[in-house]
Amino acid sequence: MWVEDKKGNVVCDPWFKEYDYIKRVRNCEPGAEEMYHAYTGEKGRKWMARIQKDMKEKLSIFDLDAGIVTQWGSSKKQVWAEFYDNPKFQMCTFNAISYWKKNKHLVLRVGAMGWRTRTGKIWWEFGMGPNMASDRGTAWSPTRR
Repeated sequence: MWVEDKKGNVVCDPWFKEYDYIKRVRNCEPGAEEMYHAYTGEKGRKWMARIQKDMKEKLSIFDLDAGIVTQWGSSKKQVWAEFYDNPKFQMCTFNAISYWKKNKHLVLRVGAMGWRTRTGKIWWEFGMGPNMASDRGTAWSPTRR
């Protein structure tokens, strides 16, 4: 999950040092930029509904008892502030939503992210890219930062 402006430019998808290792292991081109493939139509709606359900379950703990304290805070507001100020690796949903909550004029996207390999293919590290059977025919595009 990431955040785009109205023109499709990626404005929020934090970079993490772990990506350098992943790119090396997956034989990606040195200096390869992120590639994004947004899910649209029915697939996009299904994934967004799935994420909403998942987020509701993860955040419901903050509604159970005012005394609950997690590593990220004791209220939803504190959790969103923590992820906005300090994005976390492998927590793209929390990272993107926390940014979007403060910038609702932007667009929340769900889909795949990856890098071009030395063989010219795309390694989709997160999500299912357009080379997957369920997504055949959908275009991908490089980042525009």
